[in-house]
Amino acid sequence: MLRSADHDTLIKHQNAAYTNLVKKYNELYTQHNTLASAYSTLANTIPQIFEFIPNPMQITIPPSSAASASSPTTPAANSLGFDPFGLLDVEKFPEIRYWNRKDFSADDVTVINDDNEKVGKLGFLEHMTGTQFTAEESRAVCKHTYTSFAGLLKDGIAPQKWSQASLTATQRVRQEVITSYPEIALCANHWKVDALITETMASGQHAEKSRSRRVANAGTKNQHRTRSASMMTVRKRNGETAKSQAYKAGLRVSELVGKDKSKGKEKEKEKKRCRHRNHNSDDADTENFDPTPTDSRTDLDMDSTPDPDINFTSD
Repeated sequence: MLRSADHDTLIKHQNAAYTNLVKKYNELYTQHNTLASAYSTLANTIPQIFEFIPNPMQITIPPSSAASASSPTTPAANSLGFDPFGLLDVEKFPEIRYWNRKDFSADDVTVINDDNEKVGKLGFLEHMTGTQFTAEESRAVCKHTYTSFAGLLKDGIAPQKWSQASLTATQRVRQEVITSYPEIALCANHWKVDALITETMASGQHAEKSRSRRVANAGTKNQHRTRSASMMTVRKRNGETAKSQAYKAGLRVSELVGKDKSKGKEKEKEKKRCRHRNHNSDDADTENFDPTPTDSRTDLDMDSTPDPDINFTSD
C-alpha cells in the first residue's frame, strides 16, 4: 500500500519516514539554490575566477562580464599588455627564464647574475623583460605576501604548510599577490606565487619563533633579576636581623657582665666591712681585758667575816 501511495496520501497520514525525506529534500534544495546564487555572483564579480577554481554548476559568465574581463581597460593590461589571470602563452614571453618550476633548481640559488649578485632563494622573481627583481622589490613582494597570509591567520584558515592550504586560501592569496605584482603570474600553474608564499611563511615563522624566544628569554632574565633582588632583600633583612639580634645579645651579655661585676664589688665591699668589724672587735676585747682571776665560787661572799657560830676546828 505504501508503494502505491502518492505524495498527498503519505503527507496526509503523516508517514514518519516520508516526512523526514521531504524535509531533507527541502533543506538540500535550499542549499543548492543558495550555492548557485553565490557562484553566479562570483562569476559576475570576478569573471576569470573559474580559471582558478572548478565550475561544478556550469555557471555561464555573462557576455558583458566576459568582455570586461579581457578588456584592455584593466590595470594589468594597461601597464603590461597582458592579463595575469588569463591564459598566458610562454612563446609570447621569451625573456622569462623560469617559466616552469623545474627551470629553477637548487643550483640557481648560488648563480651569479649580470649584476654580479647571487640569485638567492627568490631569484625566480623576474620581470617580463627577464631582469630579476631588485632586493627592494623582493622585500616589498615578501611584505605584501606576508600581509595576505596574515589575513588568512586572522580569519582562521591559514595552514601549517602551504601544501596543505585549502582551495579558498590558495586562490585568495594568489589573487591578492598577482593583482599587486602581475609579473609573478608569468609562469606555469602559478608556481612562483606558491613558492613565494612558502618562502615567506618559512621566514615569518622563523621570525615569530625568534621573537617568542626573545620574549621568553627576557621573561627568564626578569625572573632571575626579580629572584636575585628578592634574595638580596632577604639576605639584607636577615643580615639586619642578625645584627639586631647580635646587638641585643651583646647588650644582654654586657648587662650580665655588669651585674656580675656589681655583685663582685658588693661582695668585696662586704668582705672589707667584715674584716673591719672583726678588727674593731679584737681591739675592744684587748682594751677591756681584766687579768684578775674570777673565783668560781660566786655564791660565796669573800669579804664577809666568818660566822662565829661555825667551828672550824676538829673535835
